[in-house]
Amino acid sequence: MKNKILLLLSVSFALLSCDAFLTETPRHQWDINSAVSSYESSEQAVIGIYGSVLLNDNINAKLNMAYTDRSGLTKKDTKEYNFSYKQADYGYDGLWDYLYDGINACNLAITQIPNVSDNAFPTETAKEELIGEARLLRGWFNSLLLLNYACWWAEDSNPYGIIYREQPANMNNIHQP
Repeated sequence: MKNKILLLLSVSFALLSCDAFLTETPRHQWDINSAVSSYESSEQAVIGIYGSVLLNDNINAKLNMAYTDRSGLTKKDTKEYNFSYKQADYGYDGLWDYLYDGINACNLAITQIPNVSDNAFPTETAKEELIGEARLLRGWFNSLLLLNYACWWAEDSNPYGIIYREQPANMNNIHQP
């Protein structure tokens, strides 16, 4: 009986002491609202978009091989040739993740660069050029998602398709149709 009481007390103390730990802000957490505050950080936000795609060196080779299989020029992967692959199949999920990482980086730049003062940029058009580059890349990533994972020929009411995001993903908007 004495062991059970000690065990119960130790478990209750362990659970009660977690409250402060769970509400702590991590030291490495990045404050998105103050991350882009100058021309240099705006430029770094746009350059960082490319880093999300370059993490996988063979992403372009994989896409080119997939497209040649789909066109019937080669038959390396029968799933590609027959259009029978799924987003969760091994090898296909990485592309999905990389493209949405890129879209999230684009949305961060697109939503935060307008908050920087116009005086911080070296020319009058530099701000619009950076936002335009981020929008172009977001469009490219979405087109790759449509081409690889969506039934782009289907009606708008079709439940299958990509998740189109115009805001950086966070815990409040993570679930979308």
